[in-house]
Amino acid sequence: MKRIAAIAAILVGLGLVIVGLALLALQASGSLAVSVPGKTIPATATPCAEDEPCWDCHTMGNRKCGPPVQHEVVVSITGAPGTVFRVKGEVFGDTGPINLPESGGDSAHFQTEKAADQLDLVVYVAAPIGDTTIGCAVFYDDRRIANTERVPLEHTNTVACRVNRANAA
Repeated sequence: MKRIAAIAAILVGLGLVIVGLALLALQASGSLAVSVPGKTIPATATPCAEDEPCWDCHTMGNRKCGPPVQHEVVVSITGAPGTVFRVKGEVFGDTGPINLPESGGDSAHFQTEKAADQLDLVVYVAAPIGDTTIGCAVFYDDRRIANTERVPLEHTNTVACRVNRANAA
């Protein structure tokens, strides 16, 4: 009887060793998966890059899903032909003085991922003293975020439209 019990214990032990080795081999090959209700999780972690099927934009990376949203910014200038304007800030840098065309208006368009309250832009428009046709505006996704304001420079007729973190919200 003792002999049968010993043989049974050896067989059970060998069976456990064989099952353990099989599980180790499956895990090493990546074929073994752990099951959690509603999800299957691979036993071995493989790197997952953005745009691969395994990527979850809600929990991985910067947690932003989809392509970045592009916003349209339009800088609009009005005045008499020959009026001088200058744009300073991101995208344009400093354009230096530009003469307004014969049409009496000009505009520049650009796309940005930034929110309106992250923009930093100023437009200066200078015209002869007495010219009341000058003006400027800045639009962000068709919403006006900057209007014409007088610039207190002595003996000039200068206006500006300023967009910066202080007044774009």
